[in-house]
Amino acid sequence: MNIDGLKRMRIGLATASIDGDKVLPFLTAGIEALEKCIPQPVEEWHEDYGDCLFWAHPIEEAPYCGSPLDDEWKENDYGSY
Repeated sequence: MNIDGLKRMRIGLATASIDGDKVLPFLTAGIEALEKCIPQPVEEWHEDYGDCLFWAHPIEEAPYCGSPLDDEWKENDYGSY
């Protein structure tokens, strides 16, 4: 599943009437957890996120830990976080 699929699920849950207060929070928390596991394009990173793990693609080495604001940042080396 990709991030767009999860966003559609979130919208569907927001409009659904499932035993309201009991089930919806668990489903929403599960979707949020899955969203954090899907790599995001580095262009979507924001300085408010702070340090993250950044991978070069194809993944052949350990990720860079930091932010694009760091002096060690190598432009265009990392594709997702």
